[in-house]
Amino acid sequence: MLSSESEVEAASGDDTVTLGRGCNSIQLNALRGRVGDDATTAPTDMEARMQVGEVPVFGELIEFTTDPAVARRFGTGGYVITVKIQKKYLTKGSVSEGGWICRKHAPFTVVNETKGRAFL
Repeated sequence: MLSSESEVEAASGDDTVTLGRGCNSIQLNALRGRVGDDATTAPTDMEARMQVGEVPVFGELIEFTTDPAVARRFGTGGYVITVKIQKKYLTKGSVSEGGWICRKHAPFTVVNETKGRAFL
C-alpha cells in the first residue's frame, strides 16, 4: 500500500514513505540492485518544476506517486514498482499526479514489482 499524499507531506526527513511508479523493463533493470548515495540531496523546487510535465524518462530525476491509479496508468511499459524512500530525498512534483521527485542517485529500495498494470 502506498503512503497517502498527506502522510508524505507530514513525514519528517528521516521518515520512510512508500511510493509507486510505472516503468518499462529497461527502467526496471536499472533500478534492480542499485546502490544509492546517502549524500544525495532532494531536488530543488526549480528542478522539480522543470521535471513536472516532461515525458516520464529516467534522467537525473525520478518521479514517483502516492496515487495507485497514476502508477498503473504509467505502467503501460510493463511494470509497476513500489519503493521505500526517506522523505529527505523528495521534493513535491506534479500535484495532479500525487508526484514526488528524487535524484536518480537517492537511496531507495524497490520492495515490489508487478508485471502488467494490476497492482496495489
